[in-house]
Amino acid sequence: MKNRQTISDSKRVFHQAFPYVIPPIYRKVADELLVELNLLSHQQDFKLNGLFALGLSKVFDTFTTGYRPKEHLKSLFEALCTSTGFDAASIRSQAYKFEAIVQGSSIEDVQKWFSDNGQDAPQELNELIKIQKIGERYYSRLMSIGLVNMFISANSDSSKNQKELNKIAEVAAVNIGFAKERVEKDLILYDSTIEKINQAFELMNEIQKNKKP
Repeated sequence: MKNRQTISDSKRVFHQAFPYVIPPIYRKVADELLVELNLLSHQQDFKLNGLFALGLSKVFDTFTTGYRPKEHLKSLFEALCTSTGFDAASIRSQAYKFEAIVQGSSIEDVQKWFSDNGQDAPQELNELIKIQKIGERYYSRLMSIGLVNMFISANSDSSKNQKELNKIAEVAAVNIGFAKERVEKDLILYDSTIEKINQAFELMNEIQKNKKP
């Protein structure tokens, strides 16, 4: 992530790596992710970590639901990453690892890890919490999205609704030095965008049904 590529540079590399027409409903998502990743690649204080990797993976997977052909999704994700100086395979690997950390753990367990400075947490999460608490790392909204998705994965019995999970994630975020107002705003926007995307999918499916003879 050392090359100072402009957004135009990244877009050119992206279209070379992914020379396919992207349907309008997904084009805005791809454009916004590309711009965000490009900007992050220029931040010296930004360090790729498991929360960011999980957040990026979840945003991409959620907002590309229903994409056709499905076989293009892997290439699309790789193109977004490589065009902005990130390693897609590394991001996916870290995302899977951080989601797996909470499997078999309760929400209360995960809450305690964040409130106790990573004590008794799995090694990868312990190290991340301690680094973040130093307060010298650049914040990305994708980290908050990764954080709330850790709690979603721990909510295996579905005892908490999304609003409750967001509040739990906000507390954990504050414990590691994120600004509460920023996290709250980012998670509200994330949920709102998911709702809008789902509505667009429903409308698109309805249109397709009406077109059938």
